[in-house]
Amino acid sequence: MDSKLIGRNLKHIRISKGIKRDDFSEKINLSSACLAKQEQGNPALNVVIRYSKYFNISLDDICHKDLKINN
Repeated sequence: MDSKLIGRNLKHIRISKGIKRDDFSEKINLSSACLAKQEQGNPALNVVIRYSKYFNISLDDICHKDLKINN
């Protein structure tokens, strides 16, 4: 699994929905700094799952596709 790809996907998903990091961090109950680390390529599984559920995107897509290219 490519953690950098996952981080880029997490950031792309959030930005493509027009949600600011601070706002989203509150919605999923994480600090903004922790969320920034996730999006920089240090994703924790529980955070990836939160993104998946919140945005209704499969874990497989987040982990294996380059969503920036495929959207």
